[in-house]
Amino acid sequence: MKKTIFTSRRKYKENKLDVIDLLPYEDIYAAKKTENGWILLTDKTELKNYLPENVNTKKHDASITYTADGKTIFTYKKDAIWQSDYVNETWSPLKKLNENINVNKFNVPSVTISSDGNTLFFVATKKDGMGGKDIYKSVKKPSGEWEIPTVLSANINSKEDEDAPFLTQDGKTLYFSSKGRNTMGGYDIYKSELINNEWNVAQNIGIPFNSPSDDIFFIVNHTSENGFFSSNRIGGYGDFDLFSFSTQCKNLENIEIRGIVYDNTNKKPLSAKLTLTNINTNTVESSTSSVITNGKFLLVAKPENSYKLTIEAEGFNTQTISFSTPKQCEYFQSFSEISLEQVVADSKNYQVATVRNSFFNSKELSDITPANKEAIQREVPFVKIETDENYDIDLKLISYSRNLNPATTPNFSIISDTIPVELLASTVNTNTEVETETSQTIPQFESVYFDFDNSSLTKEAKKELDKLAKFLQSADGKTMVLNITGHADGKRDLELNKKIFAKRKIPFTIEAAEQRSKEYNKQLSKNRAEKTSIYLKNKGVKSTQLTVDYVGEDQPELPNKNIDGSNNLDNQKQNRRVTLKLSKQSVL
Repeated sequence: MKKTIFTSRRKYKENKLDVIDLLPYEDIYAAKKTENGWILLTDKTELKNYLPENVNTKKHDASITYTADGKTIFTYKKDAIWQSDYVNETWSPLKKLNENINVNKFNVPSVTISSDGNTLFFVATKKDGMGGKDIYKSVKKPSGEWEIPTVLSANINSKEDEDAPFLTQDGKTLYFSSKGRNTMGGYDIYKSELINNEWNVAQNIGIPFNSPSDDIFFIVNHTSENGFFSSNRIGGYGDFDLFSFSTQCKNLENIEIRGIVYDNTNKKPLSAKLTLTNINTNTVESSTSSVITNGKFLLVAKPENSYKLTIEAEGFNTQTISFSTPKQCEYFQSFSEISLEQVVADSKNYQVATVRNSFFNSKELSDITPANKEAIQREVPFVKIETDENYDIDLKLISYSRNLNPATTPNFSIISDTIPVELLASTVNTNTEVETETSQTIPQFESVYFDFDNSSLTKEAKKELDKLAKFLQSADGKTMVLNITGHADGKRDLELNKKIFAKRKIPFTIEAAEQRSKEYNKQLSKNRAEKTSIYLKNKGVKSTQLTVDYVGEDQPELPNKNIDGSNNLDNQKQNRRVTLKLSKQSVL
């Protein structure tokens, strides 16, 4: 891409200020790439090759896109989309698209068109949409007019805003930005592939393109090797800046993988020998041992290679996991989280090794606050020592990774391997507790889950409690005590709180709303625990076998919120629960 057109609200020549925000109105600019970098095109004769004359007006004007042959340009002005064609070495006057595309008060300057010029994708806010701004499609009629548009499916659109669609030249990939999915913050860039004439579920294209800020207006050339996008991330020159990228960069010769090894049973760091063997050459490329004080390690590998990672830790059997390293063109340390545990299933012993590979630049997350620092520290043994310069960023990275989907996040993977083992004397089992005096195995029962803002037992919960009641009345179960602990999620609804305070005629503050929510969730968790206890008693379980506790929202199983502070609805479902833990009755 040697030349480009773009939109800017810079102060340039005599352009006017918008009285609403006192910033200059948007204007369209052209630039070309020289040996000294990108420069603005200011020569009027040269500009005529790329833009219609008088393309900028006194109000907002925005560049949108060219057709694949560069002979048609779409621009935005007066809350509408306009078109100009390059005929006989000159641009025709801008013509407003028909009202199937342009309807008053819903247009935004986002359009992309297929390479044959017959299918238009654009953004609108309409009653037939999914919610907020949505992406629509319109097909050109033989007359040249555009048909009534149809909204794209939920694989593309969400209940929040979508914007900035871009269709690749082969018509098989649609890039766009969305606020309505599990984003890193604000708008994130997604892509969807056209398979069997249907757009599949959009995938987040990940770091470095996406950040905790707004990332939008992603475009690529016909080979998808070079492109641009816009972002207001930290480190730019102003509000939204243009960023260029190339996928055809030179690979680094070596990359570094930091990480942590820990025992998933007792949540303690492990001293483990780690050996990295190149599968293609069958040679050992790197070997190290994790530090016993915090479980941290550093390995050296080559990008775009396949490896076997051999893990040898005291108290565990040697285990090997295979993975591949991605292409890496700039230096940064990636991160691997390795956990080991031994479990019992169907009276057989197994060892499970799980590796979470975050093979992207974790420093990109420097301005992210961990979603639930305490919960992560209970899950992963973070021990801060003076020589560990990466403690804070590692904490943020692992917190962030808990919300990632490996299927939709590039360079992030979760690999788990299970092997049958003979338990070693020094190991502890995660799925069973052993009573040393009698060697009696204490079974575990699943937590029971509740609907939002509800303490009534569901059908699924009753099925689990029926099994538990049957066990507690058996010969083995009569010697057990069941601890019932109620939990609630940490969902927040600011508007609902305001209505409640207004109804009660109480002055509203954020602090007071937070306190009310915590107290309400404490009572809700108590109700859930007590109803669970009552159900078991009605099934014949003795009161002396039951203890009841409740903790409100203070002990979530998973983070209640995403890294951008929004509610994580899937995680919150897992936190609306009652946990059930058996123990042996004390002998007096």
